[in-house]
Amino acid sequence: MEKQGKCWLIPVSMLIISFCGFVLPILAMVNCSGWNEGSMAVSGCVVDFPFARAYADVYYGLLLFSAFMLLMPLGVYVAFVVGLIMLAKRVALVVCKRRHEQST
Repeated sequence: MEKQGKCWLIPVSMLIISFCGFVLPILAMVNCSGWNEGSMAVSGCVVDFPFARAYADVYYGLLLFSAFMLLMPLGVYVAFVVGLIMLAKRVALVVCKRRHEQST
């Protein structure tokens, strides 16, 4: 029985989705300041692009809604990101198996 080689695609795909789902929102909120609950907009960002402002606004809004709904929206978001990670892991595993089958 041959030993199957390590597939780099599985940890890389999981790392990319984890970074985009958990680290980028935190970086966006740290980048921007002065979020107003009434207008649901930040007053300024260090790296001031319209996309960065909108990205931070979405996550600040998610935290605001989560504060009043017993963290359910935040829990749904975390479950969605974890589901994407699990889906990416399965897809990467299938791709790696097919590559291994084609190489032998």
